[in-house]
Amino acid sequence: MRFPAGSDQIVEDPSTEGRTVSEIEWSPEHRKYSVSAGAASEVPIRTFFYPWWVAAVDGKRLGTRPGPDGVLLISVPPEQVTLNVDFREPGKSMVSGIVSIAGWLILVALAVLNQNRVVQNVGENLPRITADEAQIR
Repeated sequence: MRFPAGSDQIVEDPSTEGRTVSEIEWSPEHRKYSVSAGAASEVPIRTFFYPWWVAAVDGKRLGTRPGPDGVLLISVPPEQVTLNVDFREPGKSMVSGIVSIAGWLILVALAVLNQNRVVQNVGENLPRITADEAQIR
């Protein structure tokens, strides 16, 4: 599969069995393509394979795998379809982010509390001078 420079149209390739793939929408975590009718096949998408990319047609999840050159290959049905490809982070990524933020907030709170305690201790250790001692003779 070749991607001509500056083009959203993918050039037909024998591996796609005459099917054409046209880019409809492109954003960092979402892609949308129109795939022409033809034999059921794997079509390459101009995105590097990563396990969290999920391909679907009409809500039905499709199989994905890496191609020999690292691109995302998607198994598409024979009819003309609109293919949605989304990047979905696993739930553990959100949990780890929340735990990290909570940890930083705890560290900041401890630093502030410790700073207040140091300032109070400095004031307590200063010698007390009475008014009589403070008068200059």
